[in-house]
Amino acid sequence: MAKIHSSQITTSLIMMSRLVLVFLFVVQTHSLSVLTDDKSQATKTDGETALVRQLLNQETLIRMALDKKVNDLVKIIAEIQNSLGTNNQQLQDAKKEIAALKNENSALKAEWQVQSNVTTLLSVKDTPVAFTASLTSPSDSWLGDILVFPHVITNKGQGYSSSSGKFTAPRDGTYVFALTAVSYYSNHLRLDIVHDGDSKVRTWSDSSARYQTGTNLVVLELDRGDAVWVTRYYGQGYYTHSVPLTTFSGFLL
Repeated sequence: MAKIHSSQITTSLIMMSRLVLVFLFVVQTHSLSVLTDDKSQATKTDGETALVRQLLNQETLIRMALDKKVNDLVKIIAEIQNSLGTNNQQLQDAKKEIAALKNENSALKAEWQVQSNVTTLLSVKDTPVAFTASLTSPSDSWLGDILVFPHVITNKGQGYSSSSGKFTAPRDGTYVFALTAVSYYSNHLRLDIVHDGDSKVRTWSDSSARYQTGTNLVVLELDRGDAVWVTRYYGQGYYTHSVPLTTFSGFLL
């Protein structure tokens, strides 16, 4: 659009110059015709002749000045057009460079995200997962469902909850769980290690003798978020001491 505007300016200037030249030519022709039209004009004074010559000289000077102005304007317009072309090229180059930088930035962000994920995974993998919890006092009448072990001895990875009695796997892996249960006096007591509601192994403490101990162990493949807990299958009550006897433990291999 800038080129079209410059061309219009050039055309207008040339037309204006031509009109001025035509006007001056008419004036000159009229002056000459006045000099030659009648023989009586030969008697004009030298002052009038000098005036005509002065007009002709001024016309020549004006024409030369206009030509120079037109040429100068044409050069200026050409320089402006060249400058606009250069600026447009620089703008296009800048746009390409910005696009390249955006692509590079996106690639760097993606690489950083991958490295961050790897670092997180390595950090999680290096974090140990292990717990042991126990009962704090004996009971001869407990008939609950989930057996909650409120006293936490170890809880690496914070997978075990002393309020719910459940262990929740913080990440996928192979886990080992162990349960030791002591029955109260001569009561029967059978407890299960449960994985998301499915009983896996059971301890057995019968009434053939006092304070019978039942133990069991299970290895489970858990997904992140899976839960494991201890539930009562049969019997009532349990026994423990100041040093824990009935305990629930687990760890990630």
